[in-house]
Amino acid sequence: MIERLRGELRALTPNLAVLEAAGVGFAVVIGLRGYGRLREVPTGDEVELLIEMTWSEKNGPALYGFTQESDRRLFRLLLGGSGVGPKLALAAVSTLEPAEVCRALVDADTALLSRVPGIGRKRAEKLSLELREGAAELLTVLGAVEVTPARSDALAALVSLGYHRPAAAEAVSDAEKELGEGAEIQALIARALAELRR
Repeated sequence: MIERLRGELRALTPNLAVLEAAGVGFAVVIGLRGYGRLREVPTGDEVELLIEMTWSEKNGPALYGFTQESDRRLFRLLLGGSGVGPKLALAAVSTLEPAEVCRALVDADTALLSRVPGIGRKRAEKLSLELREGAAELLTVLGAVEVTPARSDALAALVSLGYHRPAAAEAVSDAEKELGEGAEIQALIARALAELRR
């Protein structure tokens, strides 16, 4: 398996980079975020891409390249969702920051996830159910605020009371910031309710 690829940048489009390494030209699929970083590199200069290799019966192997490990980790996470192929996973990586996607998956923020082309409300809900735990772990790895059990339970409690999940998630997040790390679930719920009832 190819982990990374270093070579001379021979060609670049918004969705493809051609790197020449050891006399071989590798066509690497990239997203808009990767393109934005690579377009400043002059043709012929050496670049390095983190690689994720996929396989399909129809098209065989394909190389997907990333300029940052966080993008590749998100891509891998999303491929674990049912019905998510490389194209959809790359669209998510191109549309939102990794931490944004992970937070949306944890909080079931279907409105934010639906901003990704190809992800509607129903698919967003399903992905949130399937990938919530992995997204929470990735958030921690990315250095974002850890998703604590109290936070998750407080959010679930507010949703069960009839509050819309995005609004409830924002209220719990604000309450957590205000009360500090280690806040208990009862305190989080009380503070979030006060915010939601304003």
